Amino acid sequence: MDIKENLNYLLPLLSIIAQSSIEIITDEDYHLYIGDEEELVARFLKAYSNGTIDRRPSTPFCVAYEFEELDDEDECRRYIYECIDKYAPHGRRNKIYEVSFAKFLYRRVRFFTSCYYTLNETIPNLGSTAMTQMIQEAKALSEISFRDDDYPRLYLVYDPGFALHLLHNNWDQVPAGLKALWKNTDPLERPEFLNRNHFLKCLSWLVDSKYETCERIMNQMKFILTENFAYKLFHIHERKLTTLPLIIEGDTGIGKTYLLKFYSLLLNASVQHNYDQTNFRTQILERASLWLSEKIIGKVLEMQPSLLNEVLQRIRPKLMGSHEENTKDDDIDLDREYSYDDDDAGNYLGKEYDYNEWEAQECEPDDTENGDDEQEEENQQNSDVQESLEPSNLRFLQPSN
Repeated sequence: MDIKENLNYLLPLLSIIAQSSIEIITDEDYHLYIGDEEELVARFLKAYSNGTIDRRPSTPFCVAYEFEELDDEDECRRYIYECIDKYAPHGRRNKIYEVSFAKFLYRRVRFFTSCYYTLNETIPNLGSTAMTQMIQEAKALSEISFRDDDYPRLYLVYDPGFALHLLHNNWDQVPAGLKALWKNTDPLERPEFLNRNHFLKCLSWLVDSKYETCERIMNQMKFILTENFAYKLFHIHERKLTTLPLIIEGDTGIGKTYLLKFYSLLLNASVQHNYDQTNFRTQILERASLWLSEKIIGKVLEMQPSLLNEVLQRIRPKLMGSHEENTKDDDIDLDREYSYDDDDAGNYLGKEYDYNEWEAQECEPDDTENGDDEQEEENQQNSDVQESLEPSNLRFLQPSN
């Protein structure tokens, strides 16, 4: 069916379903949803606007200070709307933009709930300096486009514990307030960046993985991490953390798939290569799944290619939502077990067997004169099979070194 036929089929249906009048979506009719994330954003925007975000402990004891929650949803919306109107007056103001701005800002203001801020006693104006940069980043990420090279290159980078790091490409263009947070010394000149790719170092902080692991993945893929790729990966990761959708556009062959493959390997690096006791259960599940997929399922599918297709056909009713349909009406014979046609299938157990003997089909009784001999031979084969199924004989279940 071509495009014209599709339109001729869909337009009459749309004319029936669609409303005859045009409804304009406004702030008065559809307010910004206020949940826990939006409330946290509004809470620190209020502290930023009244100057209390820079307060420091007034007692001789190190006590974490917090801000009161906002109970009024209208008050929360007002602070968010005022922030957008003040710092992004020329942006594409719509509901998607408002949600994106709030999501990106929530990702950042969580820094103010960490010990690096609540227990700060040494860095003056930490709150206002960080919030100013956070608002600029939320605005930039909501409007960003990589169609040209004119995109922001200055970002605060947070590790999972929300310690602050700085991603930039020119220290001279960093505002004086941000420089003061690092005592006017370029953090990229610190020993941990010596002889290292600082873009990859910042990405390793983001994905919570060791730099050496990320570097090994980059070398194995022969991936060249340019400045443009680094900022694209940073933006993709921000979208992932904020659960905002992202469409990557571009001509064929410019490396979209390769970029996403490298990103996926970076995300999995913390599970596959790091040894964090707090993440130990996840590592076991991940590595067991990889071993099962590569060592067992992969070999089965190689020797029985039609098996995957048959499994998909069996679960098709579930995927299509036809749970209540009678499975007997399906074109698959559910009373039939898999028949191994490949003579080499028995090699999984280290021996060769006639798998036709295992087919769950009704067979006519054997009336031949040698029936007793064949029955004895069959019993002997079944005994061999049971013996081979003992754990000590299952070679493919032994973990490889």
